[in-house]
Amino acid sequence: MGAKEIVKTLNGEGLRTNKGKPWNKNYVYYILKNEKYTGTLVWNQQNSSPGSQKPQNTQDIIRVDNNHPPIVDRETFEKVQDILSERSPQKVHPRGCTNNCVTG
Repeated sequence: MGAKEIVKTLNGEGLRTNKGKPWNKNYVYYILKNEKYTGTLVWNQQNSSPGSQKPQNTQDIIRVDNNHPPIVDRETFEKVQDILSERSPQKVHPRGCTNNCVTG
């Protein structure tokens, strides 16, 4: 199921985000890409300079595995990351994607 379909399903069922707003594609992507749902704490991943969204150097990123109980197992999370990577707009143009695409 693509992100748009996930959004349609969640909103169609009357579910809202934790802020009480309707779901959108960006929020779905945020959840799918967020490692914290695997029980891993990731610190210092983004450069906090004003106006900068550059990732930090990998040696500056701090990961604490098993920091809290996971919601998603690591294997499932990695499968989702592989699917997202395969369907990335850099690899597949969004218009060329079928309903199975996460970007679709």
